[in-house]
Order: sequence, then C-alpha cells, then structure tokens
Amino acid sequence: MKPQTLFVAGATVAVVAVIAVGLVLNGPPAEVRRQRLDEQRIAHLTAISHAVDAIWRADRRLPENLDVLGHDARFRYVRPRDPVTGEAYEYRVTGAQSYELCANFDTTGTGTDSAPDVPFWNHGPGRHCFMFTAQPAESPLR
Repeated sequence: MKPQTLFVAGATVAVVAVIAVGLVLNGPPAEVRRQRLDEQRIAHLTAISHAVDAIWRADRRLPENLDVLGHDARFRYVRPRDPVTGEAYEYRVTGAQSYELCANFDTTGTGTDSAPDVPFWNHGPGRHCFMFTAQPAESPLR
C-alpha cells in the first residue's frame, strides 16, 4: 500500500474513534441538547427566584405573579418562559414568605453546572416544582 493510502485510512479510523468516544461519553446529540435545555430552565428558575427575593426584600411581600418582572428594568435579564415551548413557568405564592416555581423537564437532572452537588435542583423528566422561602440576603446555593 502507498503511504498516502495508509495515512488516509489511519486518519479515518482515528476520526471515527474520536466520534464514537464522544458519543459514549456525552450521549447522542439529541440527549445532550435536552440536558442543556434543562440546565437553561434551571438557570431561568434561579434568576426568577433571585428576582422574587429582591422584590420581597424591597416590599416585604411576594409578587402576585411574574408579570411584574417584565415591568421592572432591574429584572430585564430574567427569562420567565420555557426556552422551547414559550410557556410561562408556573409561580405560586404558598405563604407570606414562601412560593413555588414549576417547570417541565426533559431529562433527569442533578444539580447545576455552578453547584453540581446541591440536591435542591434535582428533578426527573416531566413537571417538577421547587419550594422557596424568600431570602433576606443572596443565597449562595441558588
């Protein structure tokens, strides 16, 4: 065989091996995309919880709904809607200082990239609600 043919064959085998290892380690592209979307949902819920906490600190009351976030320039970074469906995340006041946020997830998630060992954000596929208590100061766990 010619050296060029051997090089092309070897390079092809190497590329196929790298792709196979990538699929084994990361999963199929569609699954990775679903995981990334769930991570984005958690990031949205985290930002919403920080905004609700800020409102509680300022007013000593929880907002009735998340519409207030769209009317306050301080919260322009907050995304109160699912990145795929465009549906608003569920928000419900459960007490004077407590509330829940709900979202629909595609995968099982454990923690977040910034806090991978915090079990608070654990969820399975489907609808999951997280319970919050408005915090007087920023909480490092959310």
